[in-house]
Amino acid sequence: CSIGAWSFLMAEQGHIVIGIDPCQIALRQAILGKPRGDPRDHCTFLIGLAEMLPFGSGAFDGLVANALVEHLFDYGLFLTEAFRVLRSSGRLFIGGFPEGNNNYEMGHTRPMLKTKLRADLEAVGFEASVVPSYSSGGEHNDFVCTKS
Repeated sequence: CSIGAWSFLMAEQGHIVIGIDPCQIALRQAILGKPRGDPRDHCTFLIGLAEMLPFGSGAFDGLVANALVEHLFDYGLFLTEAFRVLRSSGRLFIGGFPEGNNNYEMGHTRPMLKTKLRADLEAVGFEASVVPSYSSGGEHNDFVCTKS
């Protein structure tokens, strides 16, 4: 979620959005950036962890995890949670994935490799496709994953 940019983008496309972030300051910025009477009113923001999603099984049609997995110490917990909260045939989008980038100053916990992430996604039960990132000019990779 962070400051809500992707949440607002999804809401403007007509989706009902719940943004989660462990940082209260980021969520406060997201809430302050949400004007009333705007499609972004369909955004709700909660303090929470991606590794322990506070929702029932099969609660969502889709999840967006943009610039997330490289910040998690155990992204496998998130992948398991994402699989759990998605409905059958639900989709997970992992965006902004920096191949091999270990920018610890940006909070990255490890260098990331798309082959490892893809294998981990498939081990959880996702069908994963790597696609060029539309937002980074090919510098990053995105994953589109379907719950099988």
